[in-house]
Amino acid sequence: MSKNKWIEFPKPTLERVSNQRQFKSFDDMKKSEKARIDNARNSTISAPAKILYLKGVAHLSNAEKVLSRGNGMTGYKIRA
Repeated sequence: MSKNKWIEFPKPTLERVSNQRQFKSFDDMKKSEKARIDNARNSTISAPAKILYLKGVAHLSNAEKVLSRGNGMTGYKIRA
């Protein structure tokens, strides 16, 4: 009888994927930044939540929730 020979599969390699948005030009980036500032200015959320939105930590709709819960339910402290 022959023994079973196990096949060793190579370990998968993990590639880091950047979630940062890629712009085609500098003008597109500036236009997007201006739109974010205008959206924050016209919204009714609090000032610290606007800071989180403008930093890119949270979307505008989730900024208040992220501000209160934060990472690991500890909340964020905004320093001026």
